[in-house]
Amino acid sequence: MSLKKNSLILCIFSVLLLSGFPAVSAQEASQSGILELVAPETIIAHEPDNFSFPVSFIDAGNTFSTYALLNPSQAESTLEIFDSNDASGFLVTVAMTDFASTSNPDHIIHATDLGMVSLAQSPEGVDSASFNRPPGAPNVTPFLKCPWNPLNGSLDTQCESYMAHFSDLPGSLTSLANDLNINDNEIAVTDSSGLYSPLPGETAEIIIDNDIIIYSGITGNLLLGLSGISAVHTAGSNVIQHWNTSGQLALLENNSTLDTGDYKIGFGFRLNIRPEFKQDYYSGTLLFTLITI
Repeated sequence: MSLKKNSLILCIFSVLLLSGFPAVSAQEASQSGILELVAPETIIAHEPDNFSFPVSFIDAGNTFSTYALLNPSQAESTLEIFDSNDASGFLVTVAMTDFASTSNPDHIIHATDLGMVSLAQSPEGVDSASFNRPPGAPNVTPFLKCPWNPLNGSLDTQCESYMAHFSDLPGSLTSLANDLNINDNEIAVTDSSGLYSPLPGETAEIIIDNDIIIYSGITGNLLLGLSGISAVHTAGSNVIQHWNTSGQLALLENNSTLDTGDYKIGFGFRLNIRPEFKQDYYSGTLLFTLITI
């Protein structure tokens, strides 16, 4: 139960007037009090503010990594879960959209190139409030925890081995019926029945050898209205339906239904920059989901 309470005050003023006969005058003033009762709930109380990776230069011959930090000591950088419900636990998961260019729809960085860890000031891996019951967060599991300490070195040196990568959502699998060249305007597949057929005005995506290709229609076993082909692909190569949002990673879980309190974590990210990426400005979105259990 969450209780919000304003002060309730009754003020009485007395004045003694001296005259031929003593007289007493009294005044009363009051201030209303408000009591609000709300049902127990578990909510995402705060999501991290926007963040950015450092500007990076494409290396023509190598893949390298760049890092971003959402420091758990800064409230605006944390994910905060408020749980006042002592009748259920919770599970928090996170997914990632692809990094898309703001100007060119063919320029995409796949979500699977992003790795992440959760960070906390507490050794438990979760920062908690003073009113938590039980104290701290003994029953909360931080699945992506890295034991990071800002005094012991950089994020990459401490958390590299803890990085968890986003994976693709399950997608239909088929294969190329013919070789595919960069300037082709259609793709022949062996079986299109499992691929999404876009509605008018829509587009959909497939992946062939890490090449994300956009199409706008299907006729028979031909995919039409293509863009984004950046390499030659040979007949027989796998063709996988691609969604622009990754699968979910488990982030926090509390299976103890009696627990109540406030829980916070920050994050560390690693993005792999590949030589085939195009020079551009990209943006992506973290998607948090909370389920009561």
